[in-house]
Amino acid sequence: MEQFHESVDVQLRASRRRVQTISAFAHSVGLSASALRQYGENGLLRPAAVDDRTGYRYYHPEQQQRAIWIRRLRDAGLSLERIKAVLDGDAADAENILDEWLANAQERSTAAEELVADFTVTSRARLDPNPVRRTCVQFDAAVLGSAIRQVQSASAHGDPDFDGVLIDAGTDSVSVTATDRYLLMGRMDVAMSIDGPPARVRVDSTPALKWLRARQLVELVIEAPTGRDHCGKDASVSLRDSRGEVLELVSKPDRFPSVHHLGLEDGEAWSRLVFDRVDTLHLASSAESLSVFLTSTGSECQLAVENRTLSGFASGAAVSLELSGLALASIANAAVARELVCDVREPDEAIVWRSPGQPDFISLVMPRLA
Repeated sequence: MEQFHESVDVQLRASRRRVQTISAFAHSVGLSASALRQYGENGLLRPAAVDDRTGYRYYHPEQQQRAIWIRRLRDAGLSLERIKAVLDGDAADAENILDEWLANAQERSTAAEELVADFTVTSRARLDPNPVRRTCVQFDAAVLGSAIRQVQSASAHGDPDFDGVLIDAGTDSVSVTATDRYLLMGRMDVAMSIDGPPARVRVDSTPALKWLRARQLVELVIEAPTGRDHCGKDASVSLRDSRGEVLELVSKPDRFPSVHHLGLEDGEAWSRLVFDRVDTLHLASSAESLSVFLTSTGSECQLAVENRTLSGFASGAAVSLELSGLALASIANAAVARELVCDVREPDEAIVWRSPGQPDFISLVMPRLA
């Protein structure tokens, strides 16, 4: 029996030369000894060896990578149950778990940003008798000017409620939109940077375009009283360049829809139709005062006006709609690249026109059932 114990002691001493004590292992992987004990008890990271007489725990160097992954995943906010499933499950399950966690984390991050912005405004309002929300958006002047020119054909010129363009600054993107109630055009993600809470302002595009032509980098500054929805007539709006020159803009009441909340990326289109953009422009331009009929069956679709037709490619359910020739001509003229894609989400909803060569350009138009 004494020889047996001597043999065990020799083996244990030999094993200890290859493993680390719990304190040394904890230090090498950035975890506490108490955390390692917890992970050992729940089976997430069991020790390589445990001395039966002393209870000392020992870890092998090959366990370091797993321990580091546990620490990183735990620091990122995953539960111990999810971490075990990620590390011990197959690759497909692990990816699904992490994708779901990432989507939830992004939603929490957006909600946290909005909460902090709202709380900051409320907190400052307690100290300032005339609190103001200030949002600064930096643009490349050429990009902003191009976006305004591209969408302004959808503006209801002469209509005090819907003329001009809306510049809508969200938490992480800025859109430029114009609409006449029935046709809406928008450019997404045109800003270089955003500093401040979400803000919206509708302005006259003519003076802005003229001023932007001679600039490179510009900043849009929106200052609006707190406690108001978006930015109405009481907002102070200006464009400023790097030389300190300022263009004061008149802010108009905001009655535009927000393209940020239209849910355009949710789900697959009910039907998708693809036409040659230049041919579409030629067809619609010659029929601006007429209706254009949009139909599809199987893999083929067609635009028809009077005795003229234009064929394209289709997928999804059959479509039979009637469009304004003027609206279709405006969309085809504003879009770029060779193809024009039409997504019909539901028969009674606005149809979405896109230009694949410019993913941030979008048009919506209300159809009539043919």
